[in-house]
Amino acid sequence: FGAPLDQPGHALAACRGALAAQRVFAARNTRLQHSHGRTLHMRIGINTGSMLVGNLGSERKKNYTVLGDAVNLASRLEGANKEFGTSILLGETTAALVRDTLVVRPLTALRVKGKQTAVEVFELVGEPGDLTPEQKTFLAAYGEGHALYTARRFAEAALALERAAALAPNDEMTQNLLSEARDFATTPPPADWQPILS
Repeated sequence: FGAPLDQPGHALAACRGALAAQRVFAARNTRLQHSHGRTLHMRIGINTGSMLVGNLGSERKKNYTVLGDAVNLASRLEGANKEFGTSILLGETTAALVRDTLVVRPLTALRVKGKQTAVEVFELVGEPGDLTPEQKTFLAAYGEGHALYTARRFAEAALALERAAALAPNDEMTQNLLSEARDFATTPPPADWQPILS
C-alpha cells in the first residue's frame, strides 16, 4: 500500500485489507470443513516504514519486490502470530496510525534479530462496530491486566487477567501473561526487567 503511487491512508487500507482477507478465509474454511474435513489458517504481519519498492535486480533478471528493515519486521510479525495464537499482528508505527479508527490490542515488545531496540507488537482485533459485548468486556479486562503487568504490579495484573481468561480461556497471550504475573507476584523479576520477547 502506497506504491507505486502515494496513498495517504496506507496503514488503514492495509489493516482493512487484512481484515477483509481473514473474513474471506473464514467463509472458505466453512466450506472446506464441510467438503474436506479440514481448514486453513493465514497469518498476516503489517508494518509501516521506509522501504525500497519496485522492479529490482539486473538487466538480465528483475523482480517486483520490497526491501528494507520495515519489510523484515513485517515478516517477523507474520511468523510471530504462531507464538501468540493470533492472526494479524501490527508493528508499533502501524498501530499508532490506526488505533483511533480500529481496535488494537497490546501484546508485548519483540526484539528482532539484528536489532538492539525492541518494538511494541499489537494484535489487530477489528472494526469497533463489529465487536460483540463479550469481546469488549474481554479487551477491557485484558487491557487493564496488560497495563498493570508492564507497570510491575503483578498481583493486581493477575486479578485482571483472571477475569480476561474467564471470558476467553483459549486466548494464548492472556494465559501467558497470567502465568507470568502469578510467578512474578511471588518472585519479582530483577530491577532491570522489561516485558520483551526475544
